[in-house]
Amino acid sequence: MITAGQDKNGNVTVSIHESMANPYTKNVDPDATIKANMNITVDEKATSAQFNGTVSGSPAFEGNLSVNGGENQNVPLQTAPTNPILFYLGLHDTNTINQSVDLPKKQPKEDPQQ
Repeated sequence: MITAGQDKNGNVTVSIHESMANPYTKNVDPDATIKANMNITVDEKATSAQFNGTVSGSPAFEGNLSVNGGENQNVPLQTAPTNPILFYLGLHDTNTINQSVDLPKKQPKEDPQQ
């Protein structure tokens, strides 16, 4: 379930709560689920974002944000496993994420007439 809103300080908040079967392992190991219990907060001026919560060790490696249609900003949340066995084991792990990132302002487009 994903919910979005705005808190009393004007910050945008997004809450992500999920536990879903990995289609490649659901018949072999139903406990190997992709999990997230994450809150993302973007301050009122859209200058910073905070990721707080827990995610499974696989495949939740990054978040992506964009301010007012600006460039996409990739936010690494955790290190990706280096082989298929570690990826599988990561489905059984839950890792705590507490990360802040500054968001770039949208750059004005250059006037082609100049």
